[in-house]
Amino acid sequence: MAIRLHWASRVWSGRSAASPRDSFPSLSGLPPHPPTDGPDVPVVTIASSSDPSPEQYVLVNSTVTLRCQSESEPPALYFWSVGESEDTSVPDHSVLTLTRVQLDQAGTYSCIASNTKLSRSVRKTTTLTVYGQCQQQRGDGD
Repeated sequence: MAIRLHWASRVWSGRSAASPRDSFPSLSGLPPHPPTDGPDVPVVTIASSSDPSPEQYVLVNSTVTLRCQSESEPPALYFWSVGESEDTSVPDHSVLTLTRVQLDQAGTYSCIASNTKLSRSVRKTTTLTVYGQCQQQRGDGD
């Protein structure tokens, strides 16, 4: 009889010494803990408090949230890098929130997902475009 175990979105298949009639099958040949794998290339999503298409642009002074997800066993550790820098001293979790975003915060944001057990890291980079609302200037005769 074949046994399939699922951890997160990973699948491990193996043989079992159990018969279909066993209430509590013996799981010989299975690993004692979930397999070590990942991280996969992260998926970065952008949400904004005031923009319908934040993956294209966000309005100055809105709150912008960048979320990073990566399949990994054990679960990935997350780091953010801003600009072209390798500096990972920005928040060390999967969510980066920019409150009242400004024009100078536009640019490249990278999420780095790391599996410390495998000493493996992968990066996903996205570009944040910030725009301001134009104000009409009135002339002297107006």
